[in-house]
Amino acid sequence: MHADFQTPGCRQLRERYSADYDDLDFAFESACSRGEAGVGAMTAQALLNLDRAVHHVTASTRRRMAAAHALLATAGNELLRAWLRNGAAPVFSVAIPGVPRLEFAEQRVAVWRAVGNSQKLYPALAALEAKCARAGDEAAADAAAAEALDIEDCRWPPALRMVGARIDANVALYSRLNGPSRMTGGLPGDAGAGAAKRRR
Repeated sequence: MHADFQTPGCRQLRERYSADYDDLDFAFESACSRGEAGVGAMTAQALLNLDRAVHHVTASTRRRMAAAHALLATAGNELLRAWLRNGAAPVFSVAIPGVPRLEFAEQRVAVWRAVGNSQKLYPALAALEAKCARAGDEAAADAAAAEALDIEDCRWPPALRMVGARIDANVALYSRLNGPSRMTGGLPGDAGAGAAKRRR
């Protein structure tokens, strides 16, 4: 299921998986009530994929993110913690109250780096790049982008590689809002030029 979401086609995804949404949600809620991090981690990821590709953000998104975050305390290994951090990661404008986005993004990168899965580390780094740029820390944003570019593989699914391009567009926006920057040579109108160069 996860591999399917690395290729475009929301219509096909809707037809294939939407009927399972309620069952997945029930399995996730049951896992959370029993403190089963393994089932919770996998069902959270499946639901997240469906939310992003089919349902977009739902009323239950924040509640599910908070529940996945709470399961971190019961996760017995780095891989489960990594998956749970994916399930608890901010989606669009939705985030867990009281959990700083930048700190969470740093922790997500650290756990996927420890696991050694480059295809999961890549979007975590892209998210960290955006959070750092939004906070005005361009050096940290550059470092995250450089690491992401270093591990990017042309054999990856196009949808996965597009993550970096979308994040660079956001970085350009944040840089413009923050005014002149080192990344742009000091011209607000050229904001994001450094990010664009990293992808070429």
